[in-house]
Amino acid sequence: LGAGKIRMLIAEDNLPLGESRKTEVMVRLNEIAAHPDVFQKQEETRKNDEQHAKEMLDLLPKAYLFSNAHREGSFLRVDFQPNPNYSPHSMEERVIHAMTGSMLIDQSQARLHELNGRLPEEINIGFGLIATFHAGSSFSTMRNPVPGNEWKTAVIDTDITGRALFFKSIGKKEHVEHSEFKPIPNDTTVALAIQMLKK
Repeated sequence: LGAGKIRMLIAEDNLPLGESRKTEVMVRLNEIAAHPDVFQKQEETRKNDEQHAKEMLDLLPKAYLFSNAHREGSFLRVDFQPNPNYSPHSMEERVIHAMTGSMLIDQSQARLHELNGRLPEEINIGFGLIATFHAGSSFSTMRNPVPGNEWKTAVIDTDITGRALFFKSIGKKEHVEHSEFKPIPNDTTVALAIQMLKK
């Protein structure tokens, strides 16, 4: 859906929702249907993790050096580390570029299946006065094939810790999974998408 991802909570801690929680979920969905413009603005702020995944993919060929390519099942695993000849253009790029890790490639379709990156050492921006990102902070993503000869992001894991300007804490730990992708018409409205979820 162009406006964003509409989510409907169906369980918490692997337990079905109670009646009061179901009511809360339906009220929220009805609110989204009534005010799709507000929903779209909120969704813009939620696109950061997927944008980071895309940025890391875009950076791969120029910002990293590759080594130790070897078969792993039906995939090719390749390790990566920062290319010292690449100069990051932003604070976020600097953090992404500093990561080391590995990726799994589906050679038959020339597609990236999985990427795992971790900061091996602390990153200081502006000598630590602007921001510090702690060693061990990590980011990973997994992409799977979906109908229509496309690949979609199925899993994003983010675990970033540190501190920002004037020692404000940086902390983001999030695990997101997407599955059972189904194509919908391009002109699907927010209200129609919510009706489809409720069925």
